[in-house]
Amino acid sequence: FLQLESFNNINYTGIDIINEMVIKAKNNFPSIAFYCCDFIETKITKYTYIVSSGSLNIKIDSNELVHFKYVKNFIKKMFTNSTHACSFNLLSKEGQAFFDQQNDLFYYADISSIENFCKTLTKYYIIDYSPLDYVFTISLFKKPQLINKISKEIN
Repeated sequence: FLQLESFNNINYTGIDIINEMVIKAKNNFPSIAFYCCDFIETKITKYTYIVSSGSLNIKIDSNELVHFKYVKNFIKKMFTNSTHACSFNLLSKEGQAFFDQQNDLFYYADISSIENFCKTLTKYYIIDYSPLDYVFTISLFKKPQLINKISKEIN
């Protein structure tokens, strides 16, 4: 995606807990560093931006509260280890109705609970309610001027 959008001067690192995904990524992009590890348990260096897409949607535990704690720890680590910003997406409780069957494997987040947690990390954030009504993206910023900078770069 970054290459297609002409973001060529980027040092990218990929992390996934599923080895098959890392192997496929390495085959598709051999010049990029990919690691198979648990993001929460692995010590990582600081990155300018940290992005997570879909990583938090599959429950690590059938207990909602256990998974919600995991989600909060994941978000906090992303924000702590980014120097500028982090972004992540989640399936929304409101969007659960879009799926024909209930699937206990997936985590459907309460947007206000996630937003309230994010407010404990920073007051500079954006919630993007996607055209797909069942998913939302939150970007957390270290400084308010970064919100404007990102908006200009995207547009």
